[in-house]
Amino acid sequence: MPEISNIQTYLKVDQTTYPRAMERFAKVLKAINAWNDEVAESFASFKWEVDVDGSVYSTFTSPRLRSSFSPTSIWPYAFVSLLEDEQVDGHWMVFNLYLETDDLLNMGTGEYFPTTYPLVKSLSLAVHAEFGQTGVYFTDEMQDAAELEVFAHNDHSQLWQFDYAIIPLSLAHLYNHLPATHAINKHESHIEAWNVERWGASA
Repeated sequence: MPEISNIQTYLKVDQTTYPRAMERFAKVLKAINAWNDEVAESFASFKWEVDVDGSVYSTFTSPRLRSSFSPTSIWPYAFVSLLEDEQVDGHWMVFNLYLETDDLLNMGTGEYFPTTYPLVKSLSLAVHAEFGQTGVYFTDEMQDAAELEVFAHNDHSQLWQFDYAIIPLSLAHLYNHLPATHAINKHESHIEAWNVERWGASA
């Protein structure tokens, strides 16, 4: 299986609020023109499935699609996190836009193609327009879901485990201590952050 990169965000939900969360995700896909009848059927069939131990095993996936920003294929995926830690109150939904890494990155040099940054930024802003409880994070397979540990388990050691992010101003205080690996731009409604080793000092 090819290596996967991911644009993802997280939202705390329960059995009464998850339908609204799915509606937001649907709005994202419609906004980027990644919507068709098959995707709509997948959304309609999503159910909140509770196991005998109280864990939720609900997932949504879709076929590969093309957004309005690029011919690069994406495939949306969402699931309710299987958090079994008693210190975690409730469940978190994880919303993903998966992309094949070799469509974005020169695997020989480790550098992103010039077209990757505008694609990642456009998709991230589209997700951010609907979701604001956490940031929107572009990650590789090693970084995948690291930021969920920040919000679900209060593990701040995972704060900078991303290559690119759109962070709401309400969370700016968490990202005050900028490491040498990252740079930020502050905008009127959000913070844009990126890994300088991948994007350079001025992405």
